[in-house]
Amino acid sequence: MRRSTLLGLLGAAIFVAGLVLALVTPASAGWTAYTPLSGASFSSGVMVMDRTDLWAMAASALGLAVLAGTVGYRLGRRRARCRD
Repeated sequence: MRRSTLLGLLGAAIFVAGLVLALVTPASAGWTAYTPLSGASFSSGVMVMDRTDLWAMAASALGLAVLAGTVGYRLGRRRARCRD
């Protein structure tokens, strides 16, 4: 396999892992994520997002960035080949 194909598969795997991590963890926010009730007087310092949610978002963002980079790389090579 080519390096760009492997990079695309790696990006897709990271993205899917982030989505799975986000979907498997139970929702901890509930109705308290409602904006008028999310002030300091109602939340008492409780974070709506925990570390698992942040890891899931980071993995998804990293996976999408790798996929976007791979697509850009492959399109650039294809267009450069067509000009020759």
